[in-house]
Amino acid sequence: MINILMVSGFLARNGTEAFMMNVFRHIDNKKFHIDFLISSREDIAYEEEIIKSGSKVFVIPSRKNGIEHYRVLDSFFKINRGKYQVLHWCTCSCTSISVLYYAYKYDVPIRIIHSHNSDCVGLHNKMLHRLFRPIANIMATHRLACSDKASTWMFGKNVSMILKNGITLVDYSYNITIRNAYRKLFDIKAGTTVIGHVGRFDPVKNHEKIIGIFSEYLKLDDNAVLMLIGIGALTEHIKDIVNSLGITKKVLFLGERSDVPQLMQAMDIFLMPSLFEGLPFVLVEAQAAGLPCLVADTVDSHSKITRLLNFASLNDGNDIWAGFLYGLKGYVRNSEQKDIVDAGFSIENTINSLESIYKGG
Repeated sequence: MINILMVSGFLARNGTEAFMMNVFRHIDNKKFHIDFLISSREDIAYEEEIIKSGSKVFVIPSRKNGIEHYRVLDSFFKINRGKYQVLHWCTCSCTSISVLYYAYKYDVPIRIIHSHNSDCVGLHNKMLHRLFRPIANIMATHRLACSDKASTWMFGKNVSMILKNGITLVDYSYNITIRNAYRKLFDIKAGTTVIGHVGRFDPVKNHEKIIGIFSEYLKLDDNAVLMLIGIGALTEHIKDIVNSLGITKKVLFLGERSDVPQLMQAMDIFLMPSLFEGLPFVLVEAQAAGLPCLVADTVDSHSKITRLLNFASLNDGNDIWAGFLYGLKGYVRNSEQKDIVDAGFSIENTINSLESIYKGG
């Protein structure tokens, strides 16, 4: 049995954590055992599922706790010395490399840095990332990234492997019965255009622009609603903007959900004007669900797996984006899953690659 320690900041229903859970659910559990190490008790959405499966979730103090963070980390790796053969660190930056350092110190043989984004917010964080990145690259035995942009951000010119964010395609197959049931659940009338977004309410997801675009879209098509799935620190701020624009009845704040595949059936268009991204897990899902997508050109171009994905510039006004959305209205959804499989974005492809790495390949 190969024991793997997966590390992230959270276990919320975000893209990185969704990737981790997809691996957890589909890996051969007769050969591999996965535990999780996180640094926040906020939104541990998957804890019950993990524990029921016989694995553990270890929660350590965050860096905000200062020396306590490092003391507990050192103790954890010292006590568990020899237990784990693999550290799989899923991260968006090298603002702190303490987990990697202690895995290196206590001789975890395989130490993976897995880059899930292409930038970070804040000058201070950018400086820390540039400072620690060379050290992290030395201590890691394997470098993985979700896209070319994410690789360059984390590893510079160092060699890395692009590991595609594979999904369980059958979960996203277009289903008119599910679509009708979910639209009825939210009292969405026939003919209403549903514009959707899935993402944490953080600055990088650019919810203010989402609201601005949707407000302009309503001038072109008043028979529309905006479906926002996710939670985060900016939720109340975005709700205030929606209220100030007088479109409260047109915007659905659905919070954290475990039924995203079904909710995507109810949508008509997917919108993502993020400030930056690697290759977002949710864009693979949206294309698998047959949704036309409009995303910022700051998102890695390799996100375009199918003909459904369209790019727009963040420099363009909200009215331009709204016009583009209007042009996507009425698209008749078809299965795009063959293109997704052919591009290597099935969970089976991802698991095969990871199992080889975990074995020391």
